[in-house]
Amino acid sequence: MEDPLLRDLSPLEERSLSLTGSLGLAIVDSFRKRAYRIDVHILPYFMASHYSEFCDVALQFFDREIPSGCVLELYVHHGFAVQVHDFLTKIGYVLTPRWGNGFADVNCMLADMVRSVWDEFPSRRPPSFSDPGIVGVFPYQNADGAWIEVRTMMFCALQAVLNFPATCIMNIITYAHAVSLYPHTTFIEHVAF
Repeated sequence: MEDPLLRDLSPLEERSLSLTGSLGLAIVDSFRKRAYRIDVHILPYFMASHYSEFCDVALQFFDREIPSGCVLELYVHHGFAVQVHDFLTKIGYVLTPRWGNGFADVNCMLADMVRSVWDEFPSRRPPSFSDPGIVGVFPYQNADGAWIEVRTMMFCALQAVLNFPATCIMNIITYAHAVSLYPHTTFIEHVAF
């Protein structure tokens, strides 16, 4: 009943309401449990039966907005590229290389990349600004036109994302946690980079 009213409140206004008393706190807590559910934001990319198997989301999660026309970027360790490909293929996504080269056997290509990746990174050095540890970028599209871009990482995906030189990382969402590094800028000023 209160959702339409609470949906229009900024996070700062939500906090103020929660400080009015135990009823205000209970109302805000109940709303947050409904409004900040990752599955609501995953549904544009996956069917309801699939989102629990694989969970990542765009920055709009923090603003409770479902992006339209956005590409969902998934950062995964390269060793799991074949499993991610198999999962996306199973739920209707097709690998659509933007560079125009089709692949006869995607599983073989990904497996070869996994085996040969240690030749490219023989010292297992940590990534730097010029080498963020990205092994491959694989764009997928489904019949509805939704895009998912799988970026396979040699090292920790979070470390690679934070090393991008032209990016200001403001919010991070993992399979278990959502963290806003700049909450005032994200929630009050509605800035997203």
